Amino acid sequence: MRLPKRLYLLFTLLALSLLTKSPLRASEKLQVVATFPHDAAIAKEIGGAYVRVDSLTPGREDPHGVTVRFSLVPLLNRADLLLVNGQQLEVMWLPELLQRSRNDRILPGKSGYLNVSKGAELIFYRPEEVGRSPLFDANFVYGAKTGQIANHHYWLNPANGLITAKNIFEKLGELDPEHEPAYRANYEAFVSKLRQKIQEWDALMAPYAGVQVVSYHRSWNYLLKRQGIQVLDYIEPLELGSVKESFLKKLARRMKAQKVSLILMEPYQDKKVAEQLVRETGARLLVLPSSVGSEPGIQDYFQLFEVIYERLIEALKGLQG
Repeated sequence: MRLPKRLYLLFTLLALSLLTKSPLRASEKLQVVATFPHDAAIAKEIGGAYVRVDSLTPGREDPHGVTVRFSLVPLLNRADLLLVNGQQLEVMWLPELLQRSRNDRILPGKSGYLNVSKGAELIFYRPEEVGRSPLFDANFVYGAKTGQIANHHYWLNPANGLITAKNIFEKLGELDPEHEPAYRANYEAFVSKLRQKIQEWDALMAPYAGVQVVSYHRSWNYLLKRQGIQVLDYIEPLELGSVKESFLKKLARRMKAQKVSLILMEPYQDKKVAEQLVRETGARLLVLPSSVGSEPGIQDYFQLFEVIYERLIEALKGLQG
């Protein structure tokens, strides 16, 4: 039995409407997905009531070793906007998820894809910091074939949060112009608060400029550079490289010679390795959260930095006591 022409046309239009996403209606929320929770937190602040924001990863996970979870593909399929940290941090897992998704809007180069590091103040690795490490190999195979590799922990300089917020605000306004005034108001409130907090944090840290520390990973370079804190060396001699016993012995001798007595690390790093250095040097070990959700009670961007600065200042005061 053949369908009447008008009914056939109706079914055809209905099928097409299911295959293509229609523009946002006033009652719909923009679906935003971020690769990491610190960017998701900023998007929530700016998007407010007009966005739904999800993170593909929890804050407690090592951002260099994210597990590929194919259960996240439906989330990507529904997304209007994908926020990526960039600087090759997602290179080992996100491309595979995007290949499995059916959402062309959020692919690199499309309107629904945003690298939030655009315009950020970056620190580039020296060749000897990278070597033939996993980061070098991943960058060569999946990323830029030439040029320098940037340290992807730029979000831990709170001033770069101002740039991330601007990028997100502009993209939300582009995708959802109807609610651009609300996004602008939220963005301006966020920036005003963050600038005030940065002034407060800078003032509290000023007395400790010039202090030397050891860091497990190069995670804190941006924050430490901002505050004038010097890094003697890193427990991982190469970025994403393995920790070597012989190197730890040399580092312990250097720490004692230079009287460096503070070691920084993140919750997901190997505490046994850091504690070995503590035993050999008598230094204090300070574990700092590096993303929203790293610990209970860190639910937004400002709480993250309040905890970081509170613990860091307490530890630095202890060095002077």
